[in-house]
Amino acid sequence: MAGGPWNDLSFNFYGTTGTEALGDLFLLSEQYLGAPDALSSATPGYIAESTASGGVFPFAPSVTVAGSTEYWVYTDTAQNPIIGDGAGVEYYVSGGAGSSFSGVPETEINGTLTGSVIPEPASILLIGTGVGLMGLKLRRKFAANR
Repeated sequence: MAGGPWNDLSFNFYGTTGTEALGDLFLLSEQYLGAPDALSSATPGYIAESTASGGVFPFAPSVTVAGSTEYWVYTDTAQNPIIGDGAGVEYYVSGGAGSSFSGVPETEINGTLTGSVIPEPASILLIGTGVGLMGLKLRRKFAANR
């Protein structure tokens, strides 16, 4: 995922019946191999937490992710059945709330992360300058036509 950064994030899993979201989703900056019931803001690599709503996990608008950066997502409940398959990727499963996650190599889940691109400050300045110059030009035009 190149570009970004992005905020106003929402994540969903695809299962056999469409989008699925149960419990809480944790966004981390590193792999986690503990148990689902131990996930919290104290988890190493913790970035944010989202509670399922309407089949998706919406994050607070201030949560930001960067392009070309690897992230991990983990739920504190079972998401069944989540489907997908992909070479060179890994997803993590747990046997229950108190059972540690373990990786399942060469497989992936189907999910979508959506968000809004955060404009760079230089872009905002350029747009603002352009709008300001257009306004000044229009003002001069209207003043000359009076």
